[in-house]
Amino acid sequence: MQLTGASGLSLSALVAWVAATGGLDSTGFLVCALNAAFFGCGILYVKSRIRARLAHRRPEAGAMAGVTITFHVAVVMFALVLVWRGWIAPLVVVPFVLAAVRAKWGLSTKQKWLPLPRLGWSEVALSLVFAALLILGFRR
Repeated sequence: MQLTGASGLSLSALVAWVAATGGLDSTGFLVCALNAAFFGCGILYVKSRIRARLAHRRPEAGAMAGVTITFHVAVVMFALVLVWRGWIAPLVVVPFVLAAVRAKWGLSTKQKWLPLPRLGWSEVALSLVFAALLILGFRR
């Protein structure tokens, strides 16, 4: 449900594109898809960190880490294909790579406690980096 919600909220990127450019085109849908992919990565990462923390009591909870890393890699590959096709600027790939590296590092460290406020603020910071680089990448 959270992934569906994030995808729905990503439609606001399409609305912002229409408001900024005055028209609906394929680039607006691309911006919407990039937003859905990026925030989907964040949702999976946070859920994986929480489940990994619970894994010491329930071993099956740690299995989500592999799915999360695979999803991050798939999203980075998707962004690289978009760069290769010339549909986005290479700058737009940077936040996806940062998110993948953070997910790999965060899910491979064994912490005895999970700092939820720090986890939340790191998501906010990475989201701001994503927004800034997305805007810079699509400036014409």
